[in-house]
Amino acid sequence: MRERCPSARFITKGYLNDMALCFHYYANIIKAHDYNTPAVLWDIPENEVVELDRFEGVDKHYIKEEYTLIPEPELNEEEMVALVGADNVHIAGNDWYSTSGIIGIAYIMTDWKKTESKDHDKPPRIDYVKHILTGYKEQEFDKNIQYLQDLLDALYRGEDPPE
Repeated sequence: MRERCPSARFITKGYLNDMALCFHYYANIIKAHDYNTPAVLWDIPENEVVELDRFEGVDKHYIKEEYTLIPEPELNEEEMVALVGADNVHIAGNDWYSTSGIIGIAYIMTDWKKTESKDHDKPPRIDYVKHILTGYKEQEFDKNIQYLQDLLDALYRGEDPPE
């Protein structure tokens, strides 16, 4: 994040409920029942959001969707409001979603990027997976580290990525 958005401010880390990390050459998150994927929440200045959107290819390659991050360690409502303000906190019981958390934006791969872009059917690059694995380790995430390590090992051996 620091490379692309040098003024970004770390807010917290946590999990996106019912979402899983997957790859179509590049990383993506998809809906996956009973699975939670690690995520980091950043406050990015608007001028850097514009640059990040351009870099990520928003509209053609990625779209931006709102999600609720479940902070870890767990925060109560007052702590979440202190971090991001009341407008950015989802309180359990307001709708179908049963867990309180912080509302944020995630970049989600478009169908075109997953199925038609030139690299969509290639496995991810080793250095790319290493970069993501390093981020997971730096944030002390336990979940998904084994998946990423298995993926990296398969790529080194020249095998198909694990499911």
